[in-house]
Amino acid sequence: MNLNAANDYYAWRVQVGHSHRPSGSGHNWSLEGYGCLVHPRIVLTTYKIWHSIGCAQKYNDTAYQPNVKLGNTLFPCQLGHSDPQRDLAALVLDVSSSTGASKQPGNFPVVAGTQPHPGQSLGMLISQHLTSRSRSGGPEADYLCYTFGNVCLLQAQSEEMQFALTGFSTNERYVGHPVFDESGTFYGIVTDLFVPADHPYTGNAATFVVFTPVFSFAKEALKLSAPIS
Repeated sequence: MNLNAANDYYAWRVQVGHSHRPSGSGHNWSLEGYGCLVHPRIVLTTYKIWHSIGCAQKYNDTAYQPNVKLGNTLFPCQLGHSDPQRDLAALVLDVSSSTGASKQPGNFPVVAGTQPHPGQSLGMLISQHLTSRSRSGGPEADYLCYTFGNVCLLQAQSEEMQFALTGFSTNERYVGHPVFDESGTFYGIVTDLFVPADHPYTGNAATFVVFTPVFSFAKEALKLSAPIS
């Protein structure tokens, strides 16, 4: 994999959630999922993540503020474009992420111009809590790991074809993660996780990380950049 692409990917993957400022206290941050920064003010994520933030606002308190978290900095955002049927959403930050962000990518991802194909190797950034198994031992630590899987196609009776990656465990919160190839080309957003119905809680190679290609949606979302640049 291209090392520069990997370094940028750590900044391209952002957290999406909401903050709440109760009277007399600071912001309380709640993570709902992830997204991909494709422009200083545009993040692609899933529509379900945005909908869950709206439910938090509706059933808790209107003071709940949708946010994108880049590094340790929260950026208020709004819904700019969506495709609920394909479970995709484009969020527009109120201000540019270049203002006060603790981490910034050297550039922004190139969106793939074609659909992925079966057998193609694609990857995503996942979090792992790791420790050494050597005799000397080692401190436990949280690592961000760029992990690859192979593209496969899923189709249930009377349903559309879906793209998925194999080779991931079920113990990770994947939804909203961007999916890239080894050169850093952006292919899709993770929208779901399928597991064997008879063993839903076991982490095994039969797990399918379902993702939606973004090449057409991203073109529409990036049109938002014209009035906000």
